[in-house]
Amino acid sequence: MECSTIVTDSSSFVFGSEGYLSFTSATGIEWDESEIPIQLEGDGEEAGSSCITFQCAECKTTLGRIFKTSSCKDIDILRNNFTFDWQYITKFSFGGRQTPIEHFNLEEKIIELRDAVNEQLGDFQDMQSLIIYLANKLKQLEQVNERLEMLENRT
Repeated sequence: MECSTIVTDSSSFVFGSEGYLSFTSATGIEWDESEIPIQLEGDGEEAGSSCITFQCAECKTTLGRIFKTSSCKDIDILRNNFTFDWQYITKFSFGGRQTPIEHFNLEEKIIELRDAVNEQLGDFQDMQSLIIYLANKLKQLEQVNERLEMLENRT
């Protein structure tokens, strides 16, 4: 029987990795905090990092890892977040729409998130330009005001 326990929410999505076949979320299920982190071996980015595993409270299937330390800055984003392994997830709901895992395209979702971030960045840059423009206009007005005050003081 397939377990249908909800283990995280897409609103807390942090990072997706097609290379590692995983996604990372800021929130997740309860886990045994007394578990001792294990040191990862090998020669990849994760080598030298430490993590603990977490499992579904209902079916006891291991779902992924919580990195407690990271050996390189490229995976710092994983630290103290829930990194779920795709092989254990049977359904994924992104934005309220349930998508069976075989139809979920991680690369497409990462591109959508990147595009959304780039759009927000563009909005911030537009606001920054407007603020700089207004600051320059304010400076010009202050200079005009100073000149007027100097002229008034002469008379």
